[in-house]
Amino acid sequence: MRLYVIYLYLVVALARPTLSKDQEDYVSKDSSAQHKAGLQGTTLHYYYESEAKLFGPAEEIFHISADVDVEYIGGGFGNYIDGNASSFLMFMHNVFVQVIKGNGTTSQSEAPLSADDLYDQPTWFVQLGNGTIAEARFTKKDLGNINVMNFKRSILSALQTNLVRDKENVIETDVMGTHNSRYSNMVSKCSTNWEICKEILDLYITAGGKEVEQTLSDLVLSHPLSADQKQELVQKLSFIAKPTKHILTTVKTLWNTLFSQGDPSQSHVILTLGSLASKETTSTGFRSELVDLLRRHLQSGDKNNDTEQISDALEAIGNFGDNRLIPDVLAIANKGKQSEEIEIGCIHALRRNFHVKSVQKWLVDLLTRPTSTCELREAAVVTIKRELAYRKALDTKNKAWPNSGVTDVDAILLNALVMADVKYECALSDIKDYFQLKGVPVGNTFKTYYTTNSTRTKRRVDHRDCSSWSTHGSRYSELLSLWQFSSDNYFYPDNKHCLSHISYGPSKAHVYIKSGVFAGTNKQRGYCKLYGKSIAKLKVFSKSLTLASAEAYRLKVGSSRTRVYLNVYGKTVSGP
Repeated sequence: MRLYVIYLYLVVALARPTLSKDQEDYVSKDSSAQHKAGLQGTTLHYYYESEAKLFGPAEEIFHISADVDVEYIGGGFGNYIDGNASSFLMFMHNVFVQVIKGNGTTSQSEAPLSADDLYDQPTWFVQLGNGTIAEARFTKKDLGNINVMNFKRSILSALQTNLVRDKENVIETDVMGTHNSRYSNMVSKCSTNWEICKEILDLYITAGGKEVEQTLSDLVLSHPLSADQKQELVQKLSFIAKPTKHILTTVKTLWNTLFSQGDPSQSHVILTLGSLASKETTSTGFRSELVDLLRRHLQSGDKNNDTEQISDALEAIGNFGDNRLIPDVLAIANKGKQSEEIEIGCIHALRRNFHVKSVQKWLVDLLTRPTSTCELREAAVVTIKRELAYRKALDTKNKAWPNSGVTDVDAILLNALVMADVKYECALSDIKDYFQLKGVPVGNTFKTYYTTNSTRTKRRVDHRDCSSWSTHGSRYSELLSLWQFSSDNYFYPDNKHCLSHISYGPSKAHVYIKSGVFAGTNKQRGYCKLYGKSIAKLKVFSKSLTLASAEAYRLKVGSSRTRVYLNVYGKTVSGP
């Protein structure tokens, strides 16, 4: 089959909102520097149509149309590193195909069919200063479909000179036919379509690099995003693999501004700052600056008895993981009559340094002292287990405990498991999971105490229940232990609650999400409890990996807010 393009044009419907007429006239059509400066952080929008004949056993004529967005991502690279080259990503959406004439006989048009599923892959290309597209790279999916490749190549051909010109018609001819096209002015993607903007940001964050981070910095500091959009953007930055000093300084500047204004969204920013600074590319100097910043923030919160500030500082320290802050965290943890929520925050803050002798000593004390609640011990075990799972998945070079070796903490937990210690009743299932993840054979030790674990289903299940706050066999034992479910029902008899279990995918490899929320009161004693937890896991055959979890572990009464922290792939971000 051969595809011949008979007629093709590009329609422009958008205008640059920031330039006056005089300024538009001033733009040089041949100035690559001017072009690149104007493109930073923007997207070119096109509407593209083609009418084509398909020759084969039956001649067909069809019409195909698409919205095409071309995103500037920086200068050239590889063999095209010079001052005139530019790199772009091309996205296609709202792709429709309509047969005008089919089977060689009929002229009756059929209804347009969506082809978005065929054109959902971005295409990268580099353009030289003279307008020539020097190289384009297609995904494996695109390369497997000749019609997709032909249509994308014809679009690239139409764009050949347009991206360096402003408001003029271009007519060019190549093997695909003749293209009449007109250049579209630039508009900001994130102002008009946040959902598409987020997809582009994910690509940016995956790719990384100086040019990309400049765009991200512009969005963070000056773009007119809503508060929720800016929060989502800041949280996405946590996952930049190799942040430069520029993006680190940008996030730090944003935090200083928000903190001085008393803006509550500062908590999102300081957690992201801790995550970014933990990466290998962070300079020694910036690490030292952040150590001082987090130390001051923690001490200031302690001095002012600001529980929220202390919690944010502790979670940021946990993301950062610098061992110079261990004494500061232990000083908070060892203060007399410290609240349980702060102690849990200290556990999180020390998770990257669990192997350090002073931290081990503190963990032993926390696990064995009579005043520790079962929930506090459970928080310690769950954090140790998550840290081990994170390292096995994303930090395999780290051989420090709990990855390897045996400490007094292991001995305490193993003894609690073997003896079914009532003080660890709410954490026994997590202790077993921890040892299994570590590769320690615990056999059937746990079976006699908690036999319901053996009944866990392997089939796809959708379940929802708002009448019984319980494990429902073993379905929700990952959320709470049987003991804690019973305790909630006993101490808070007047309660409302819901549990849900949703699975996606086949039985041998699927993702499942389990969630539970609880609100209860004990009017006779004047107690109340608010609690929520959700966990998402990937299960492949008999192996499972925690993808994300969220838990409201700060429970407060009155006008104070309940703070939620989310744990995603070993990094903590703050919830709403």
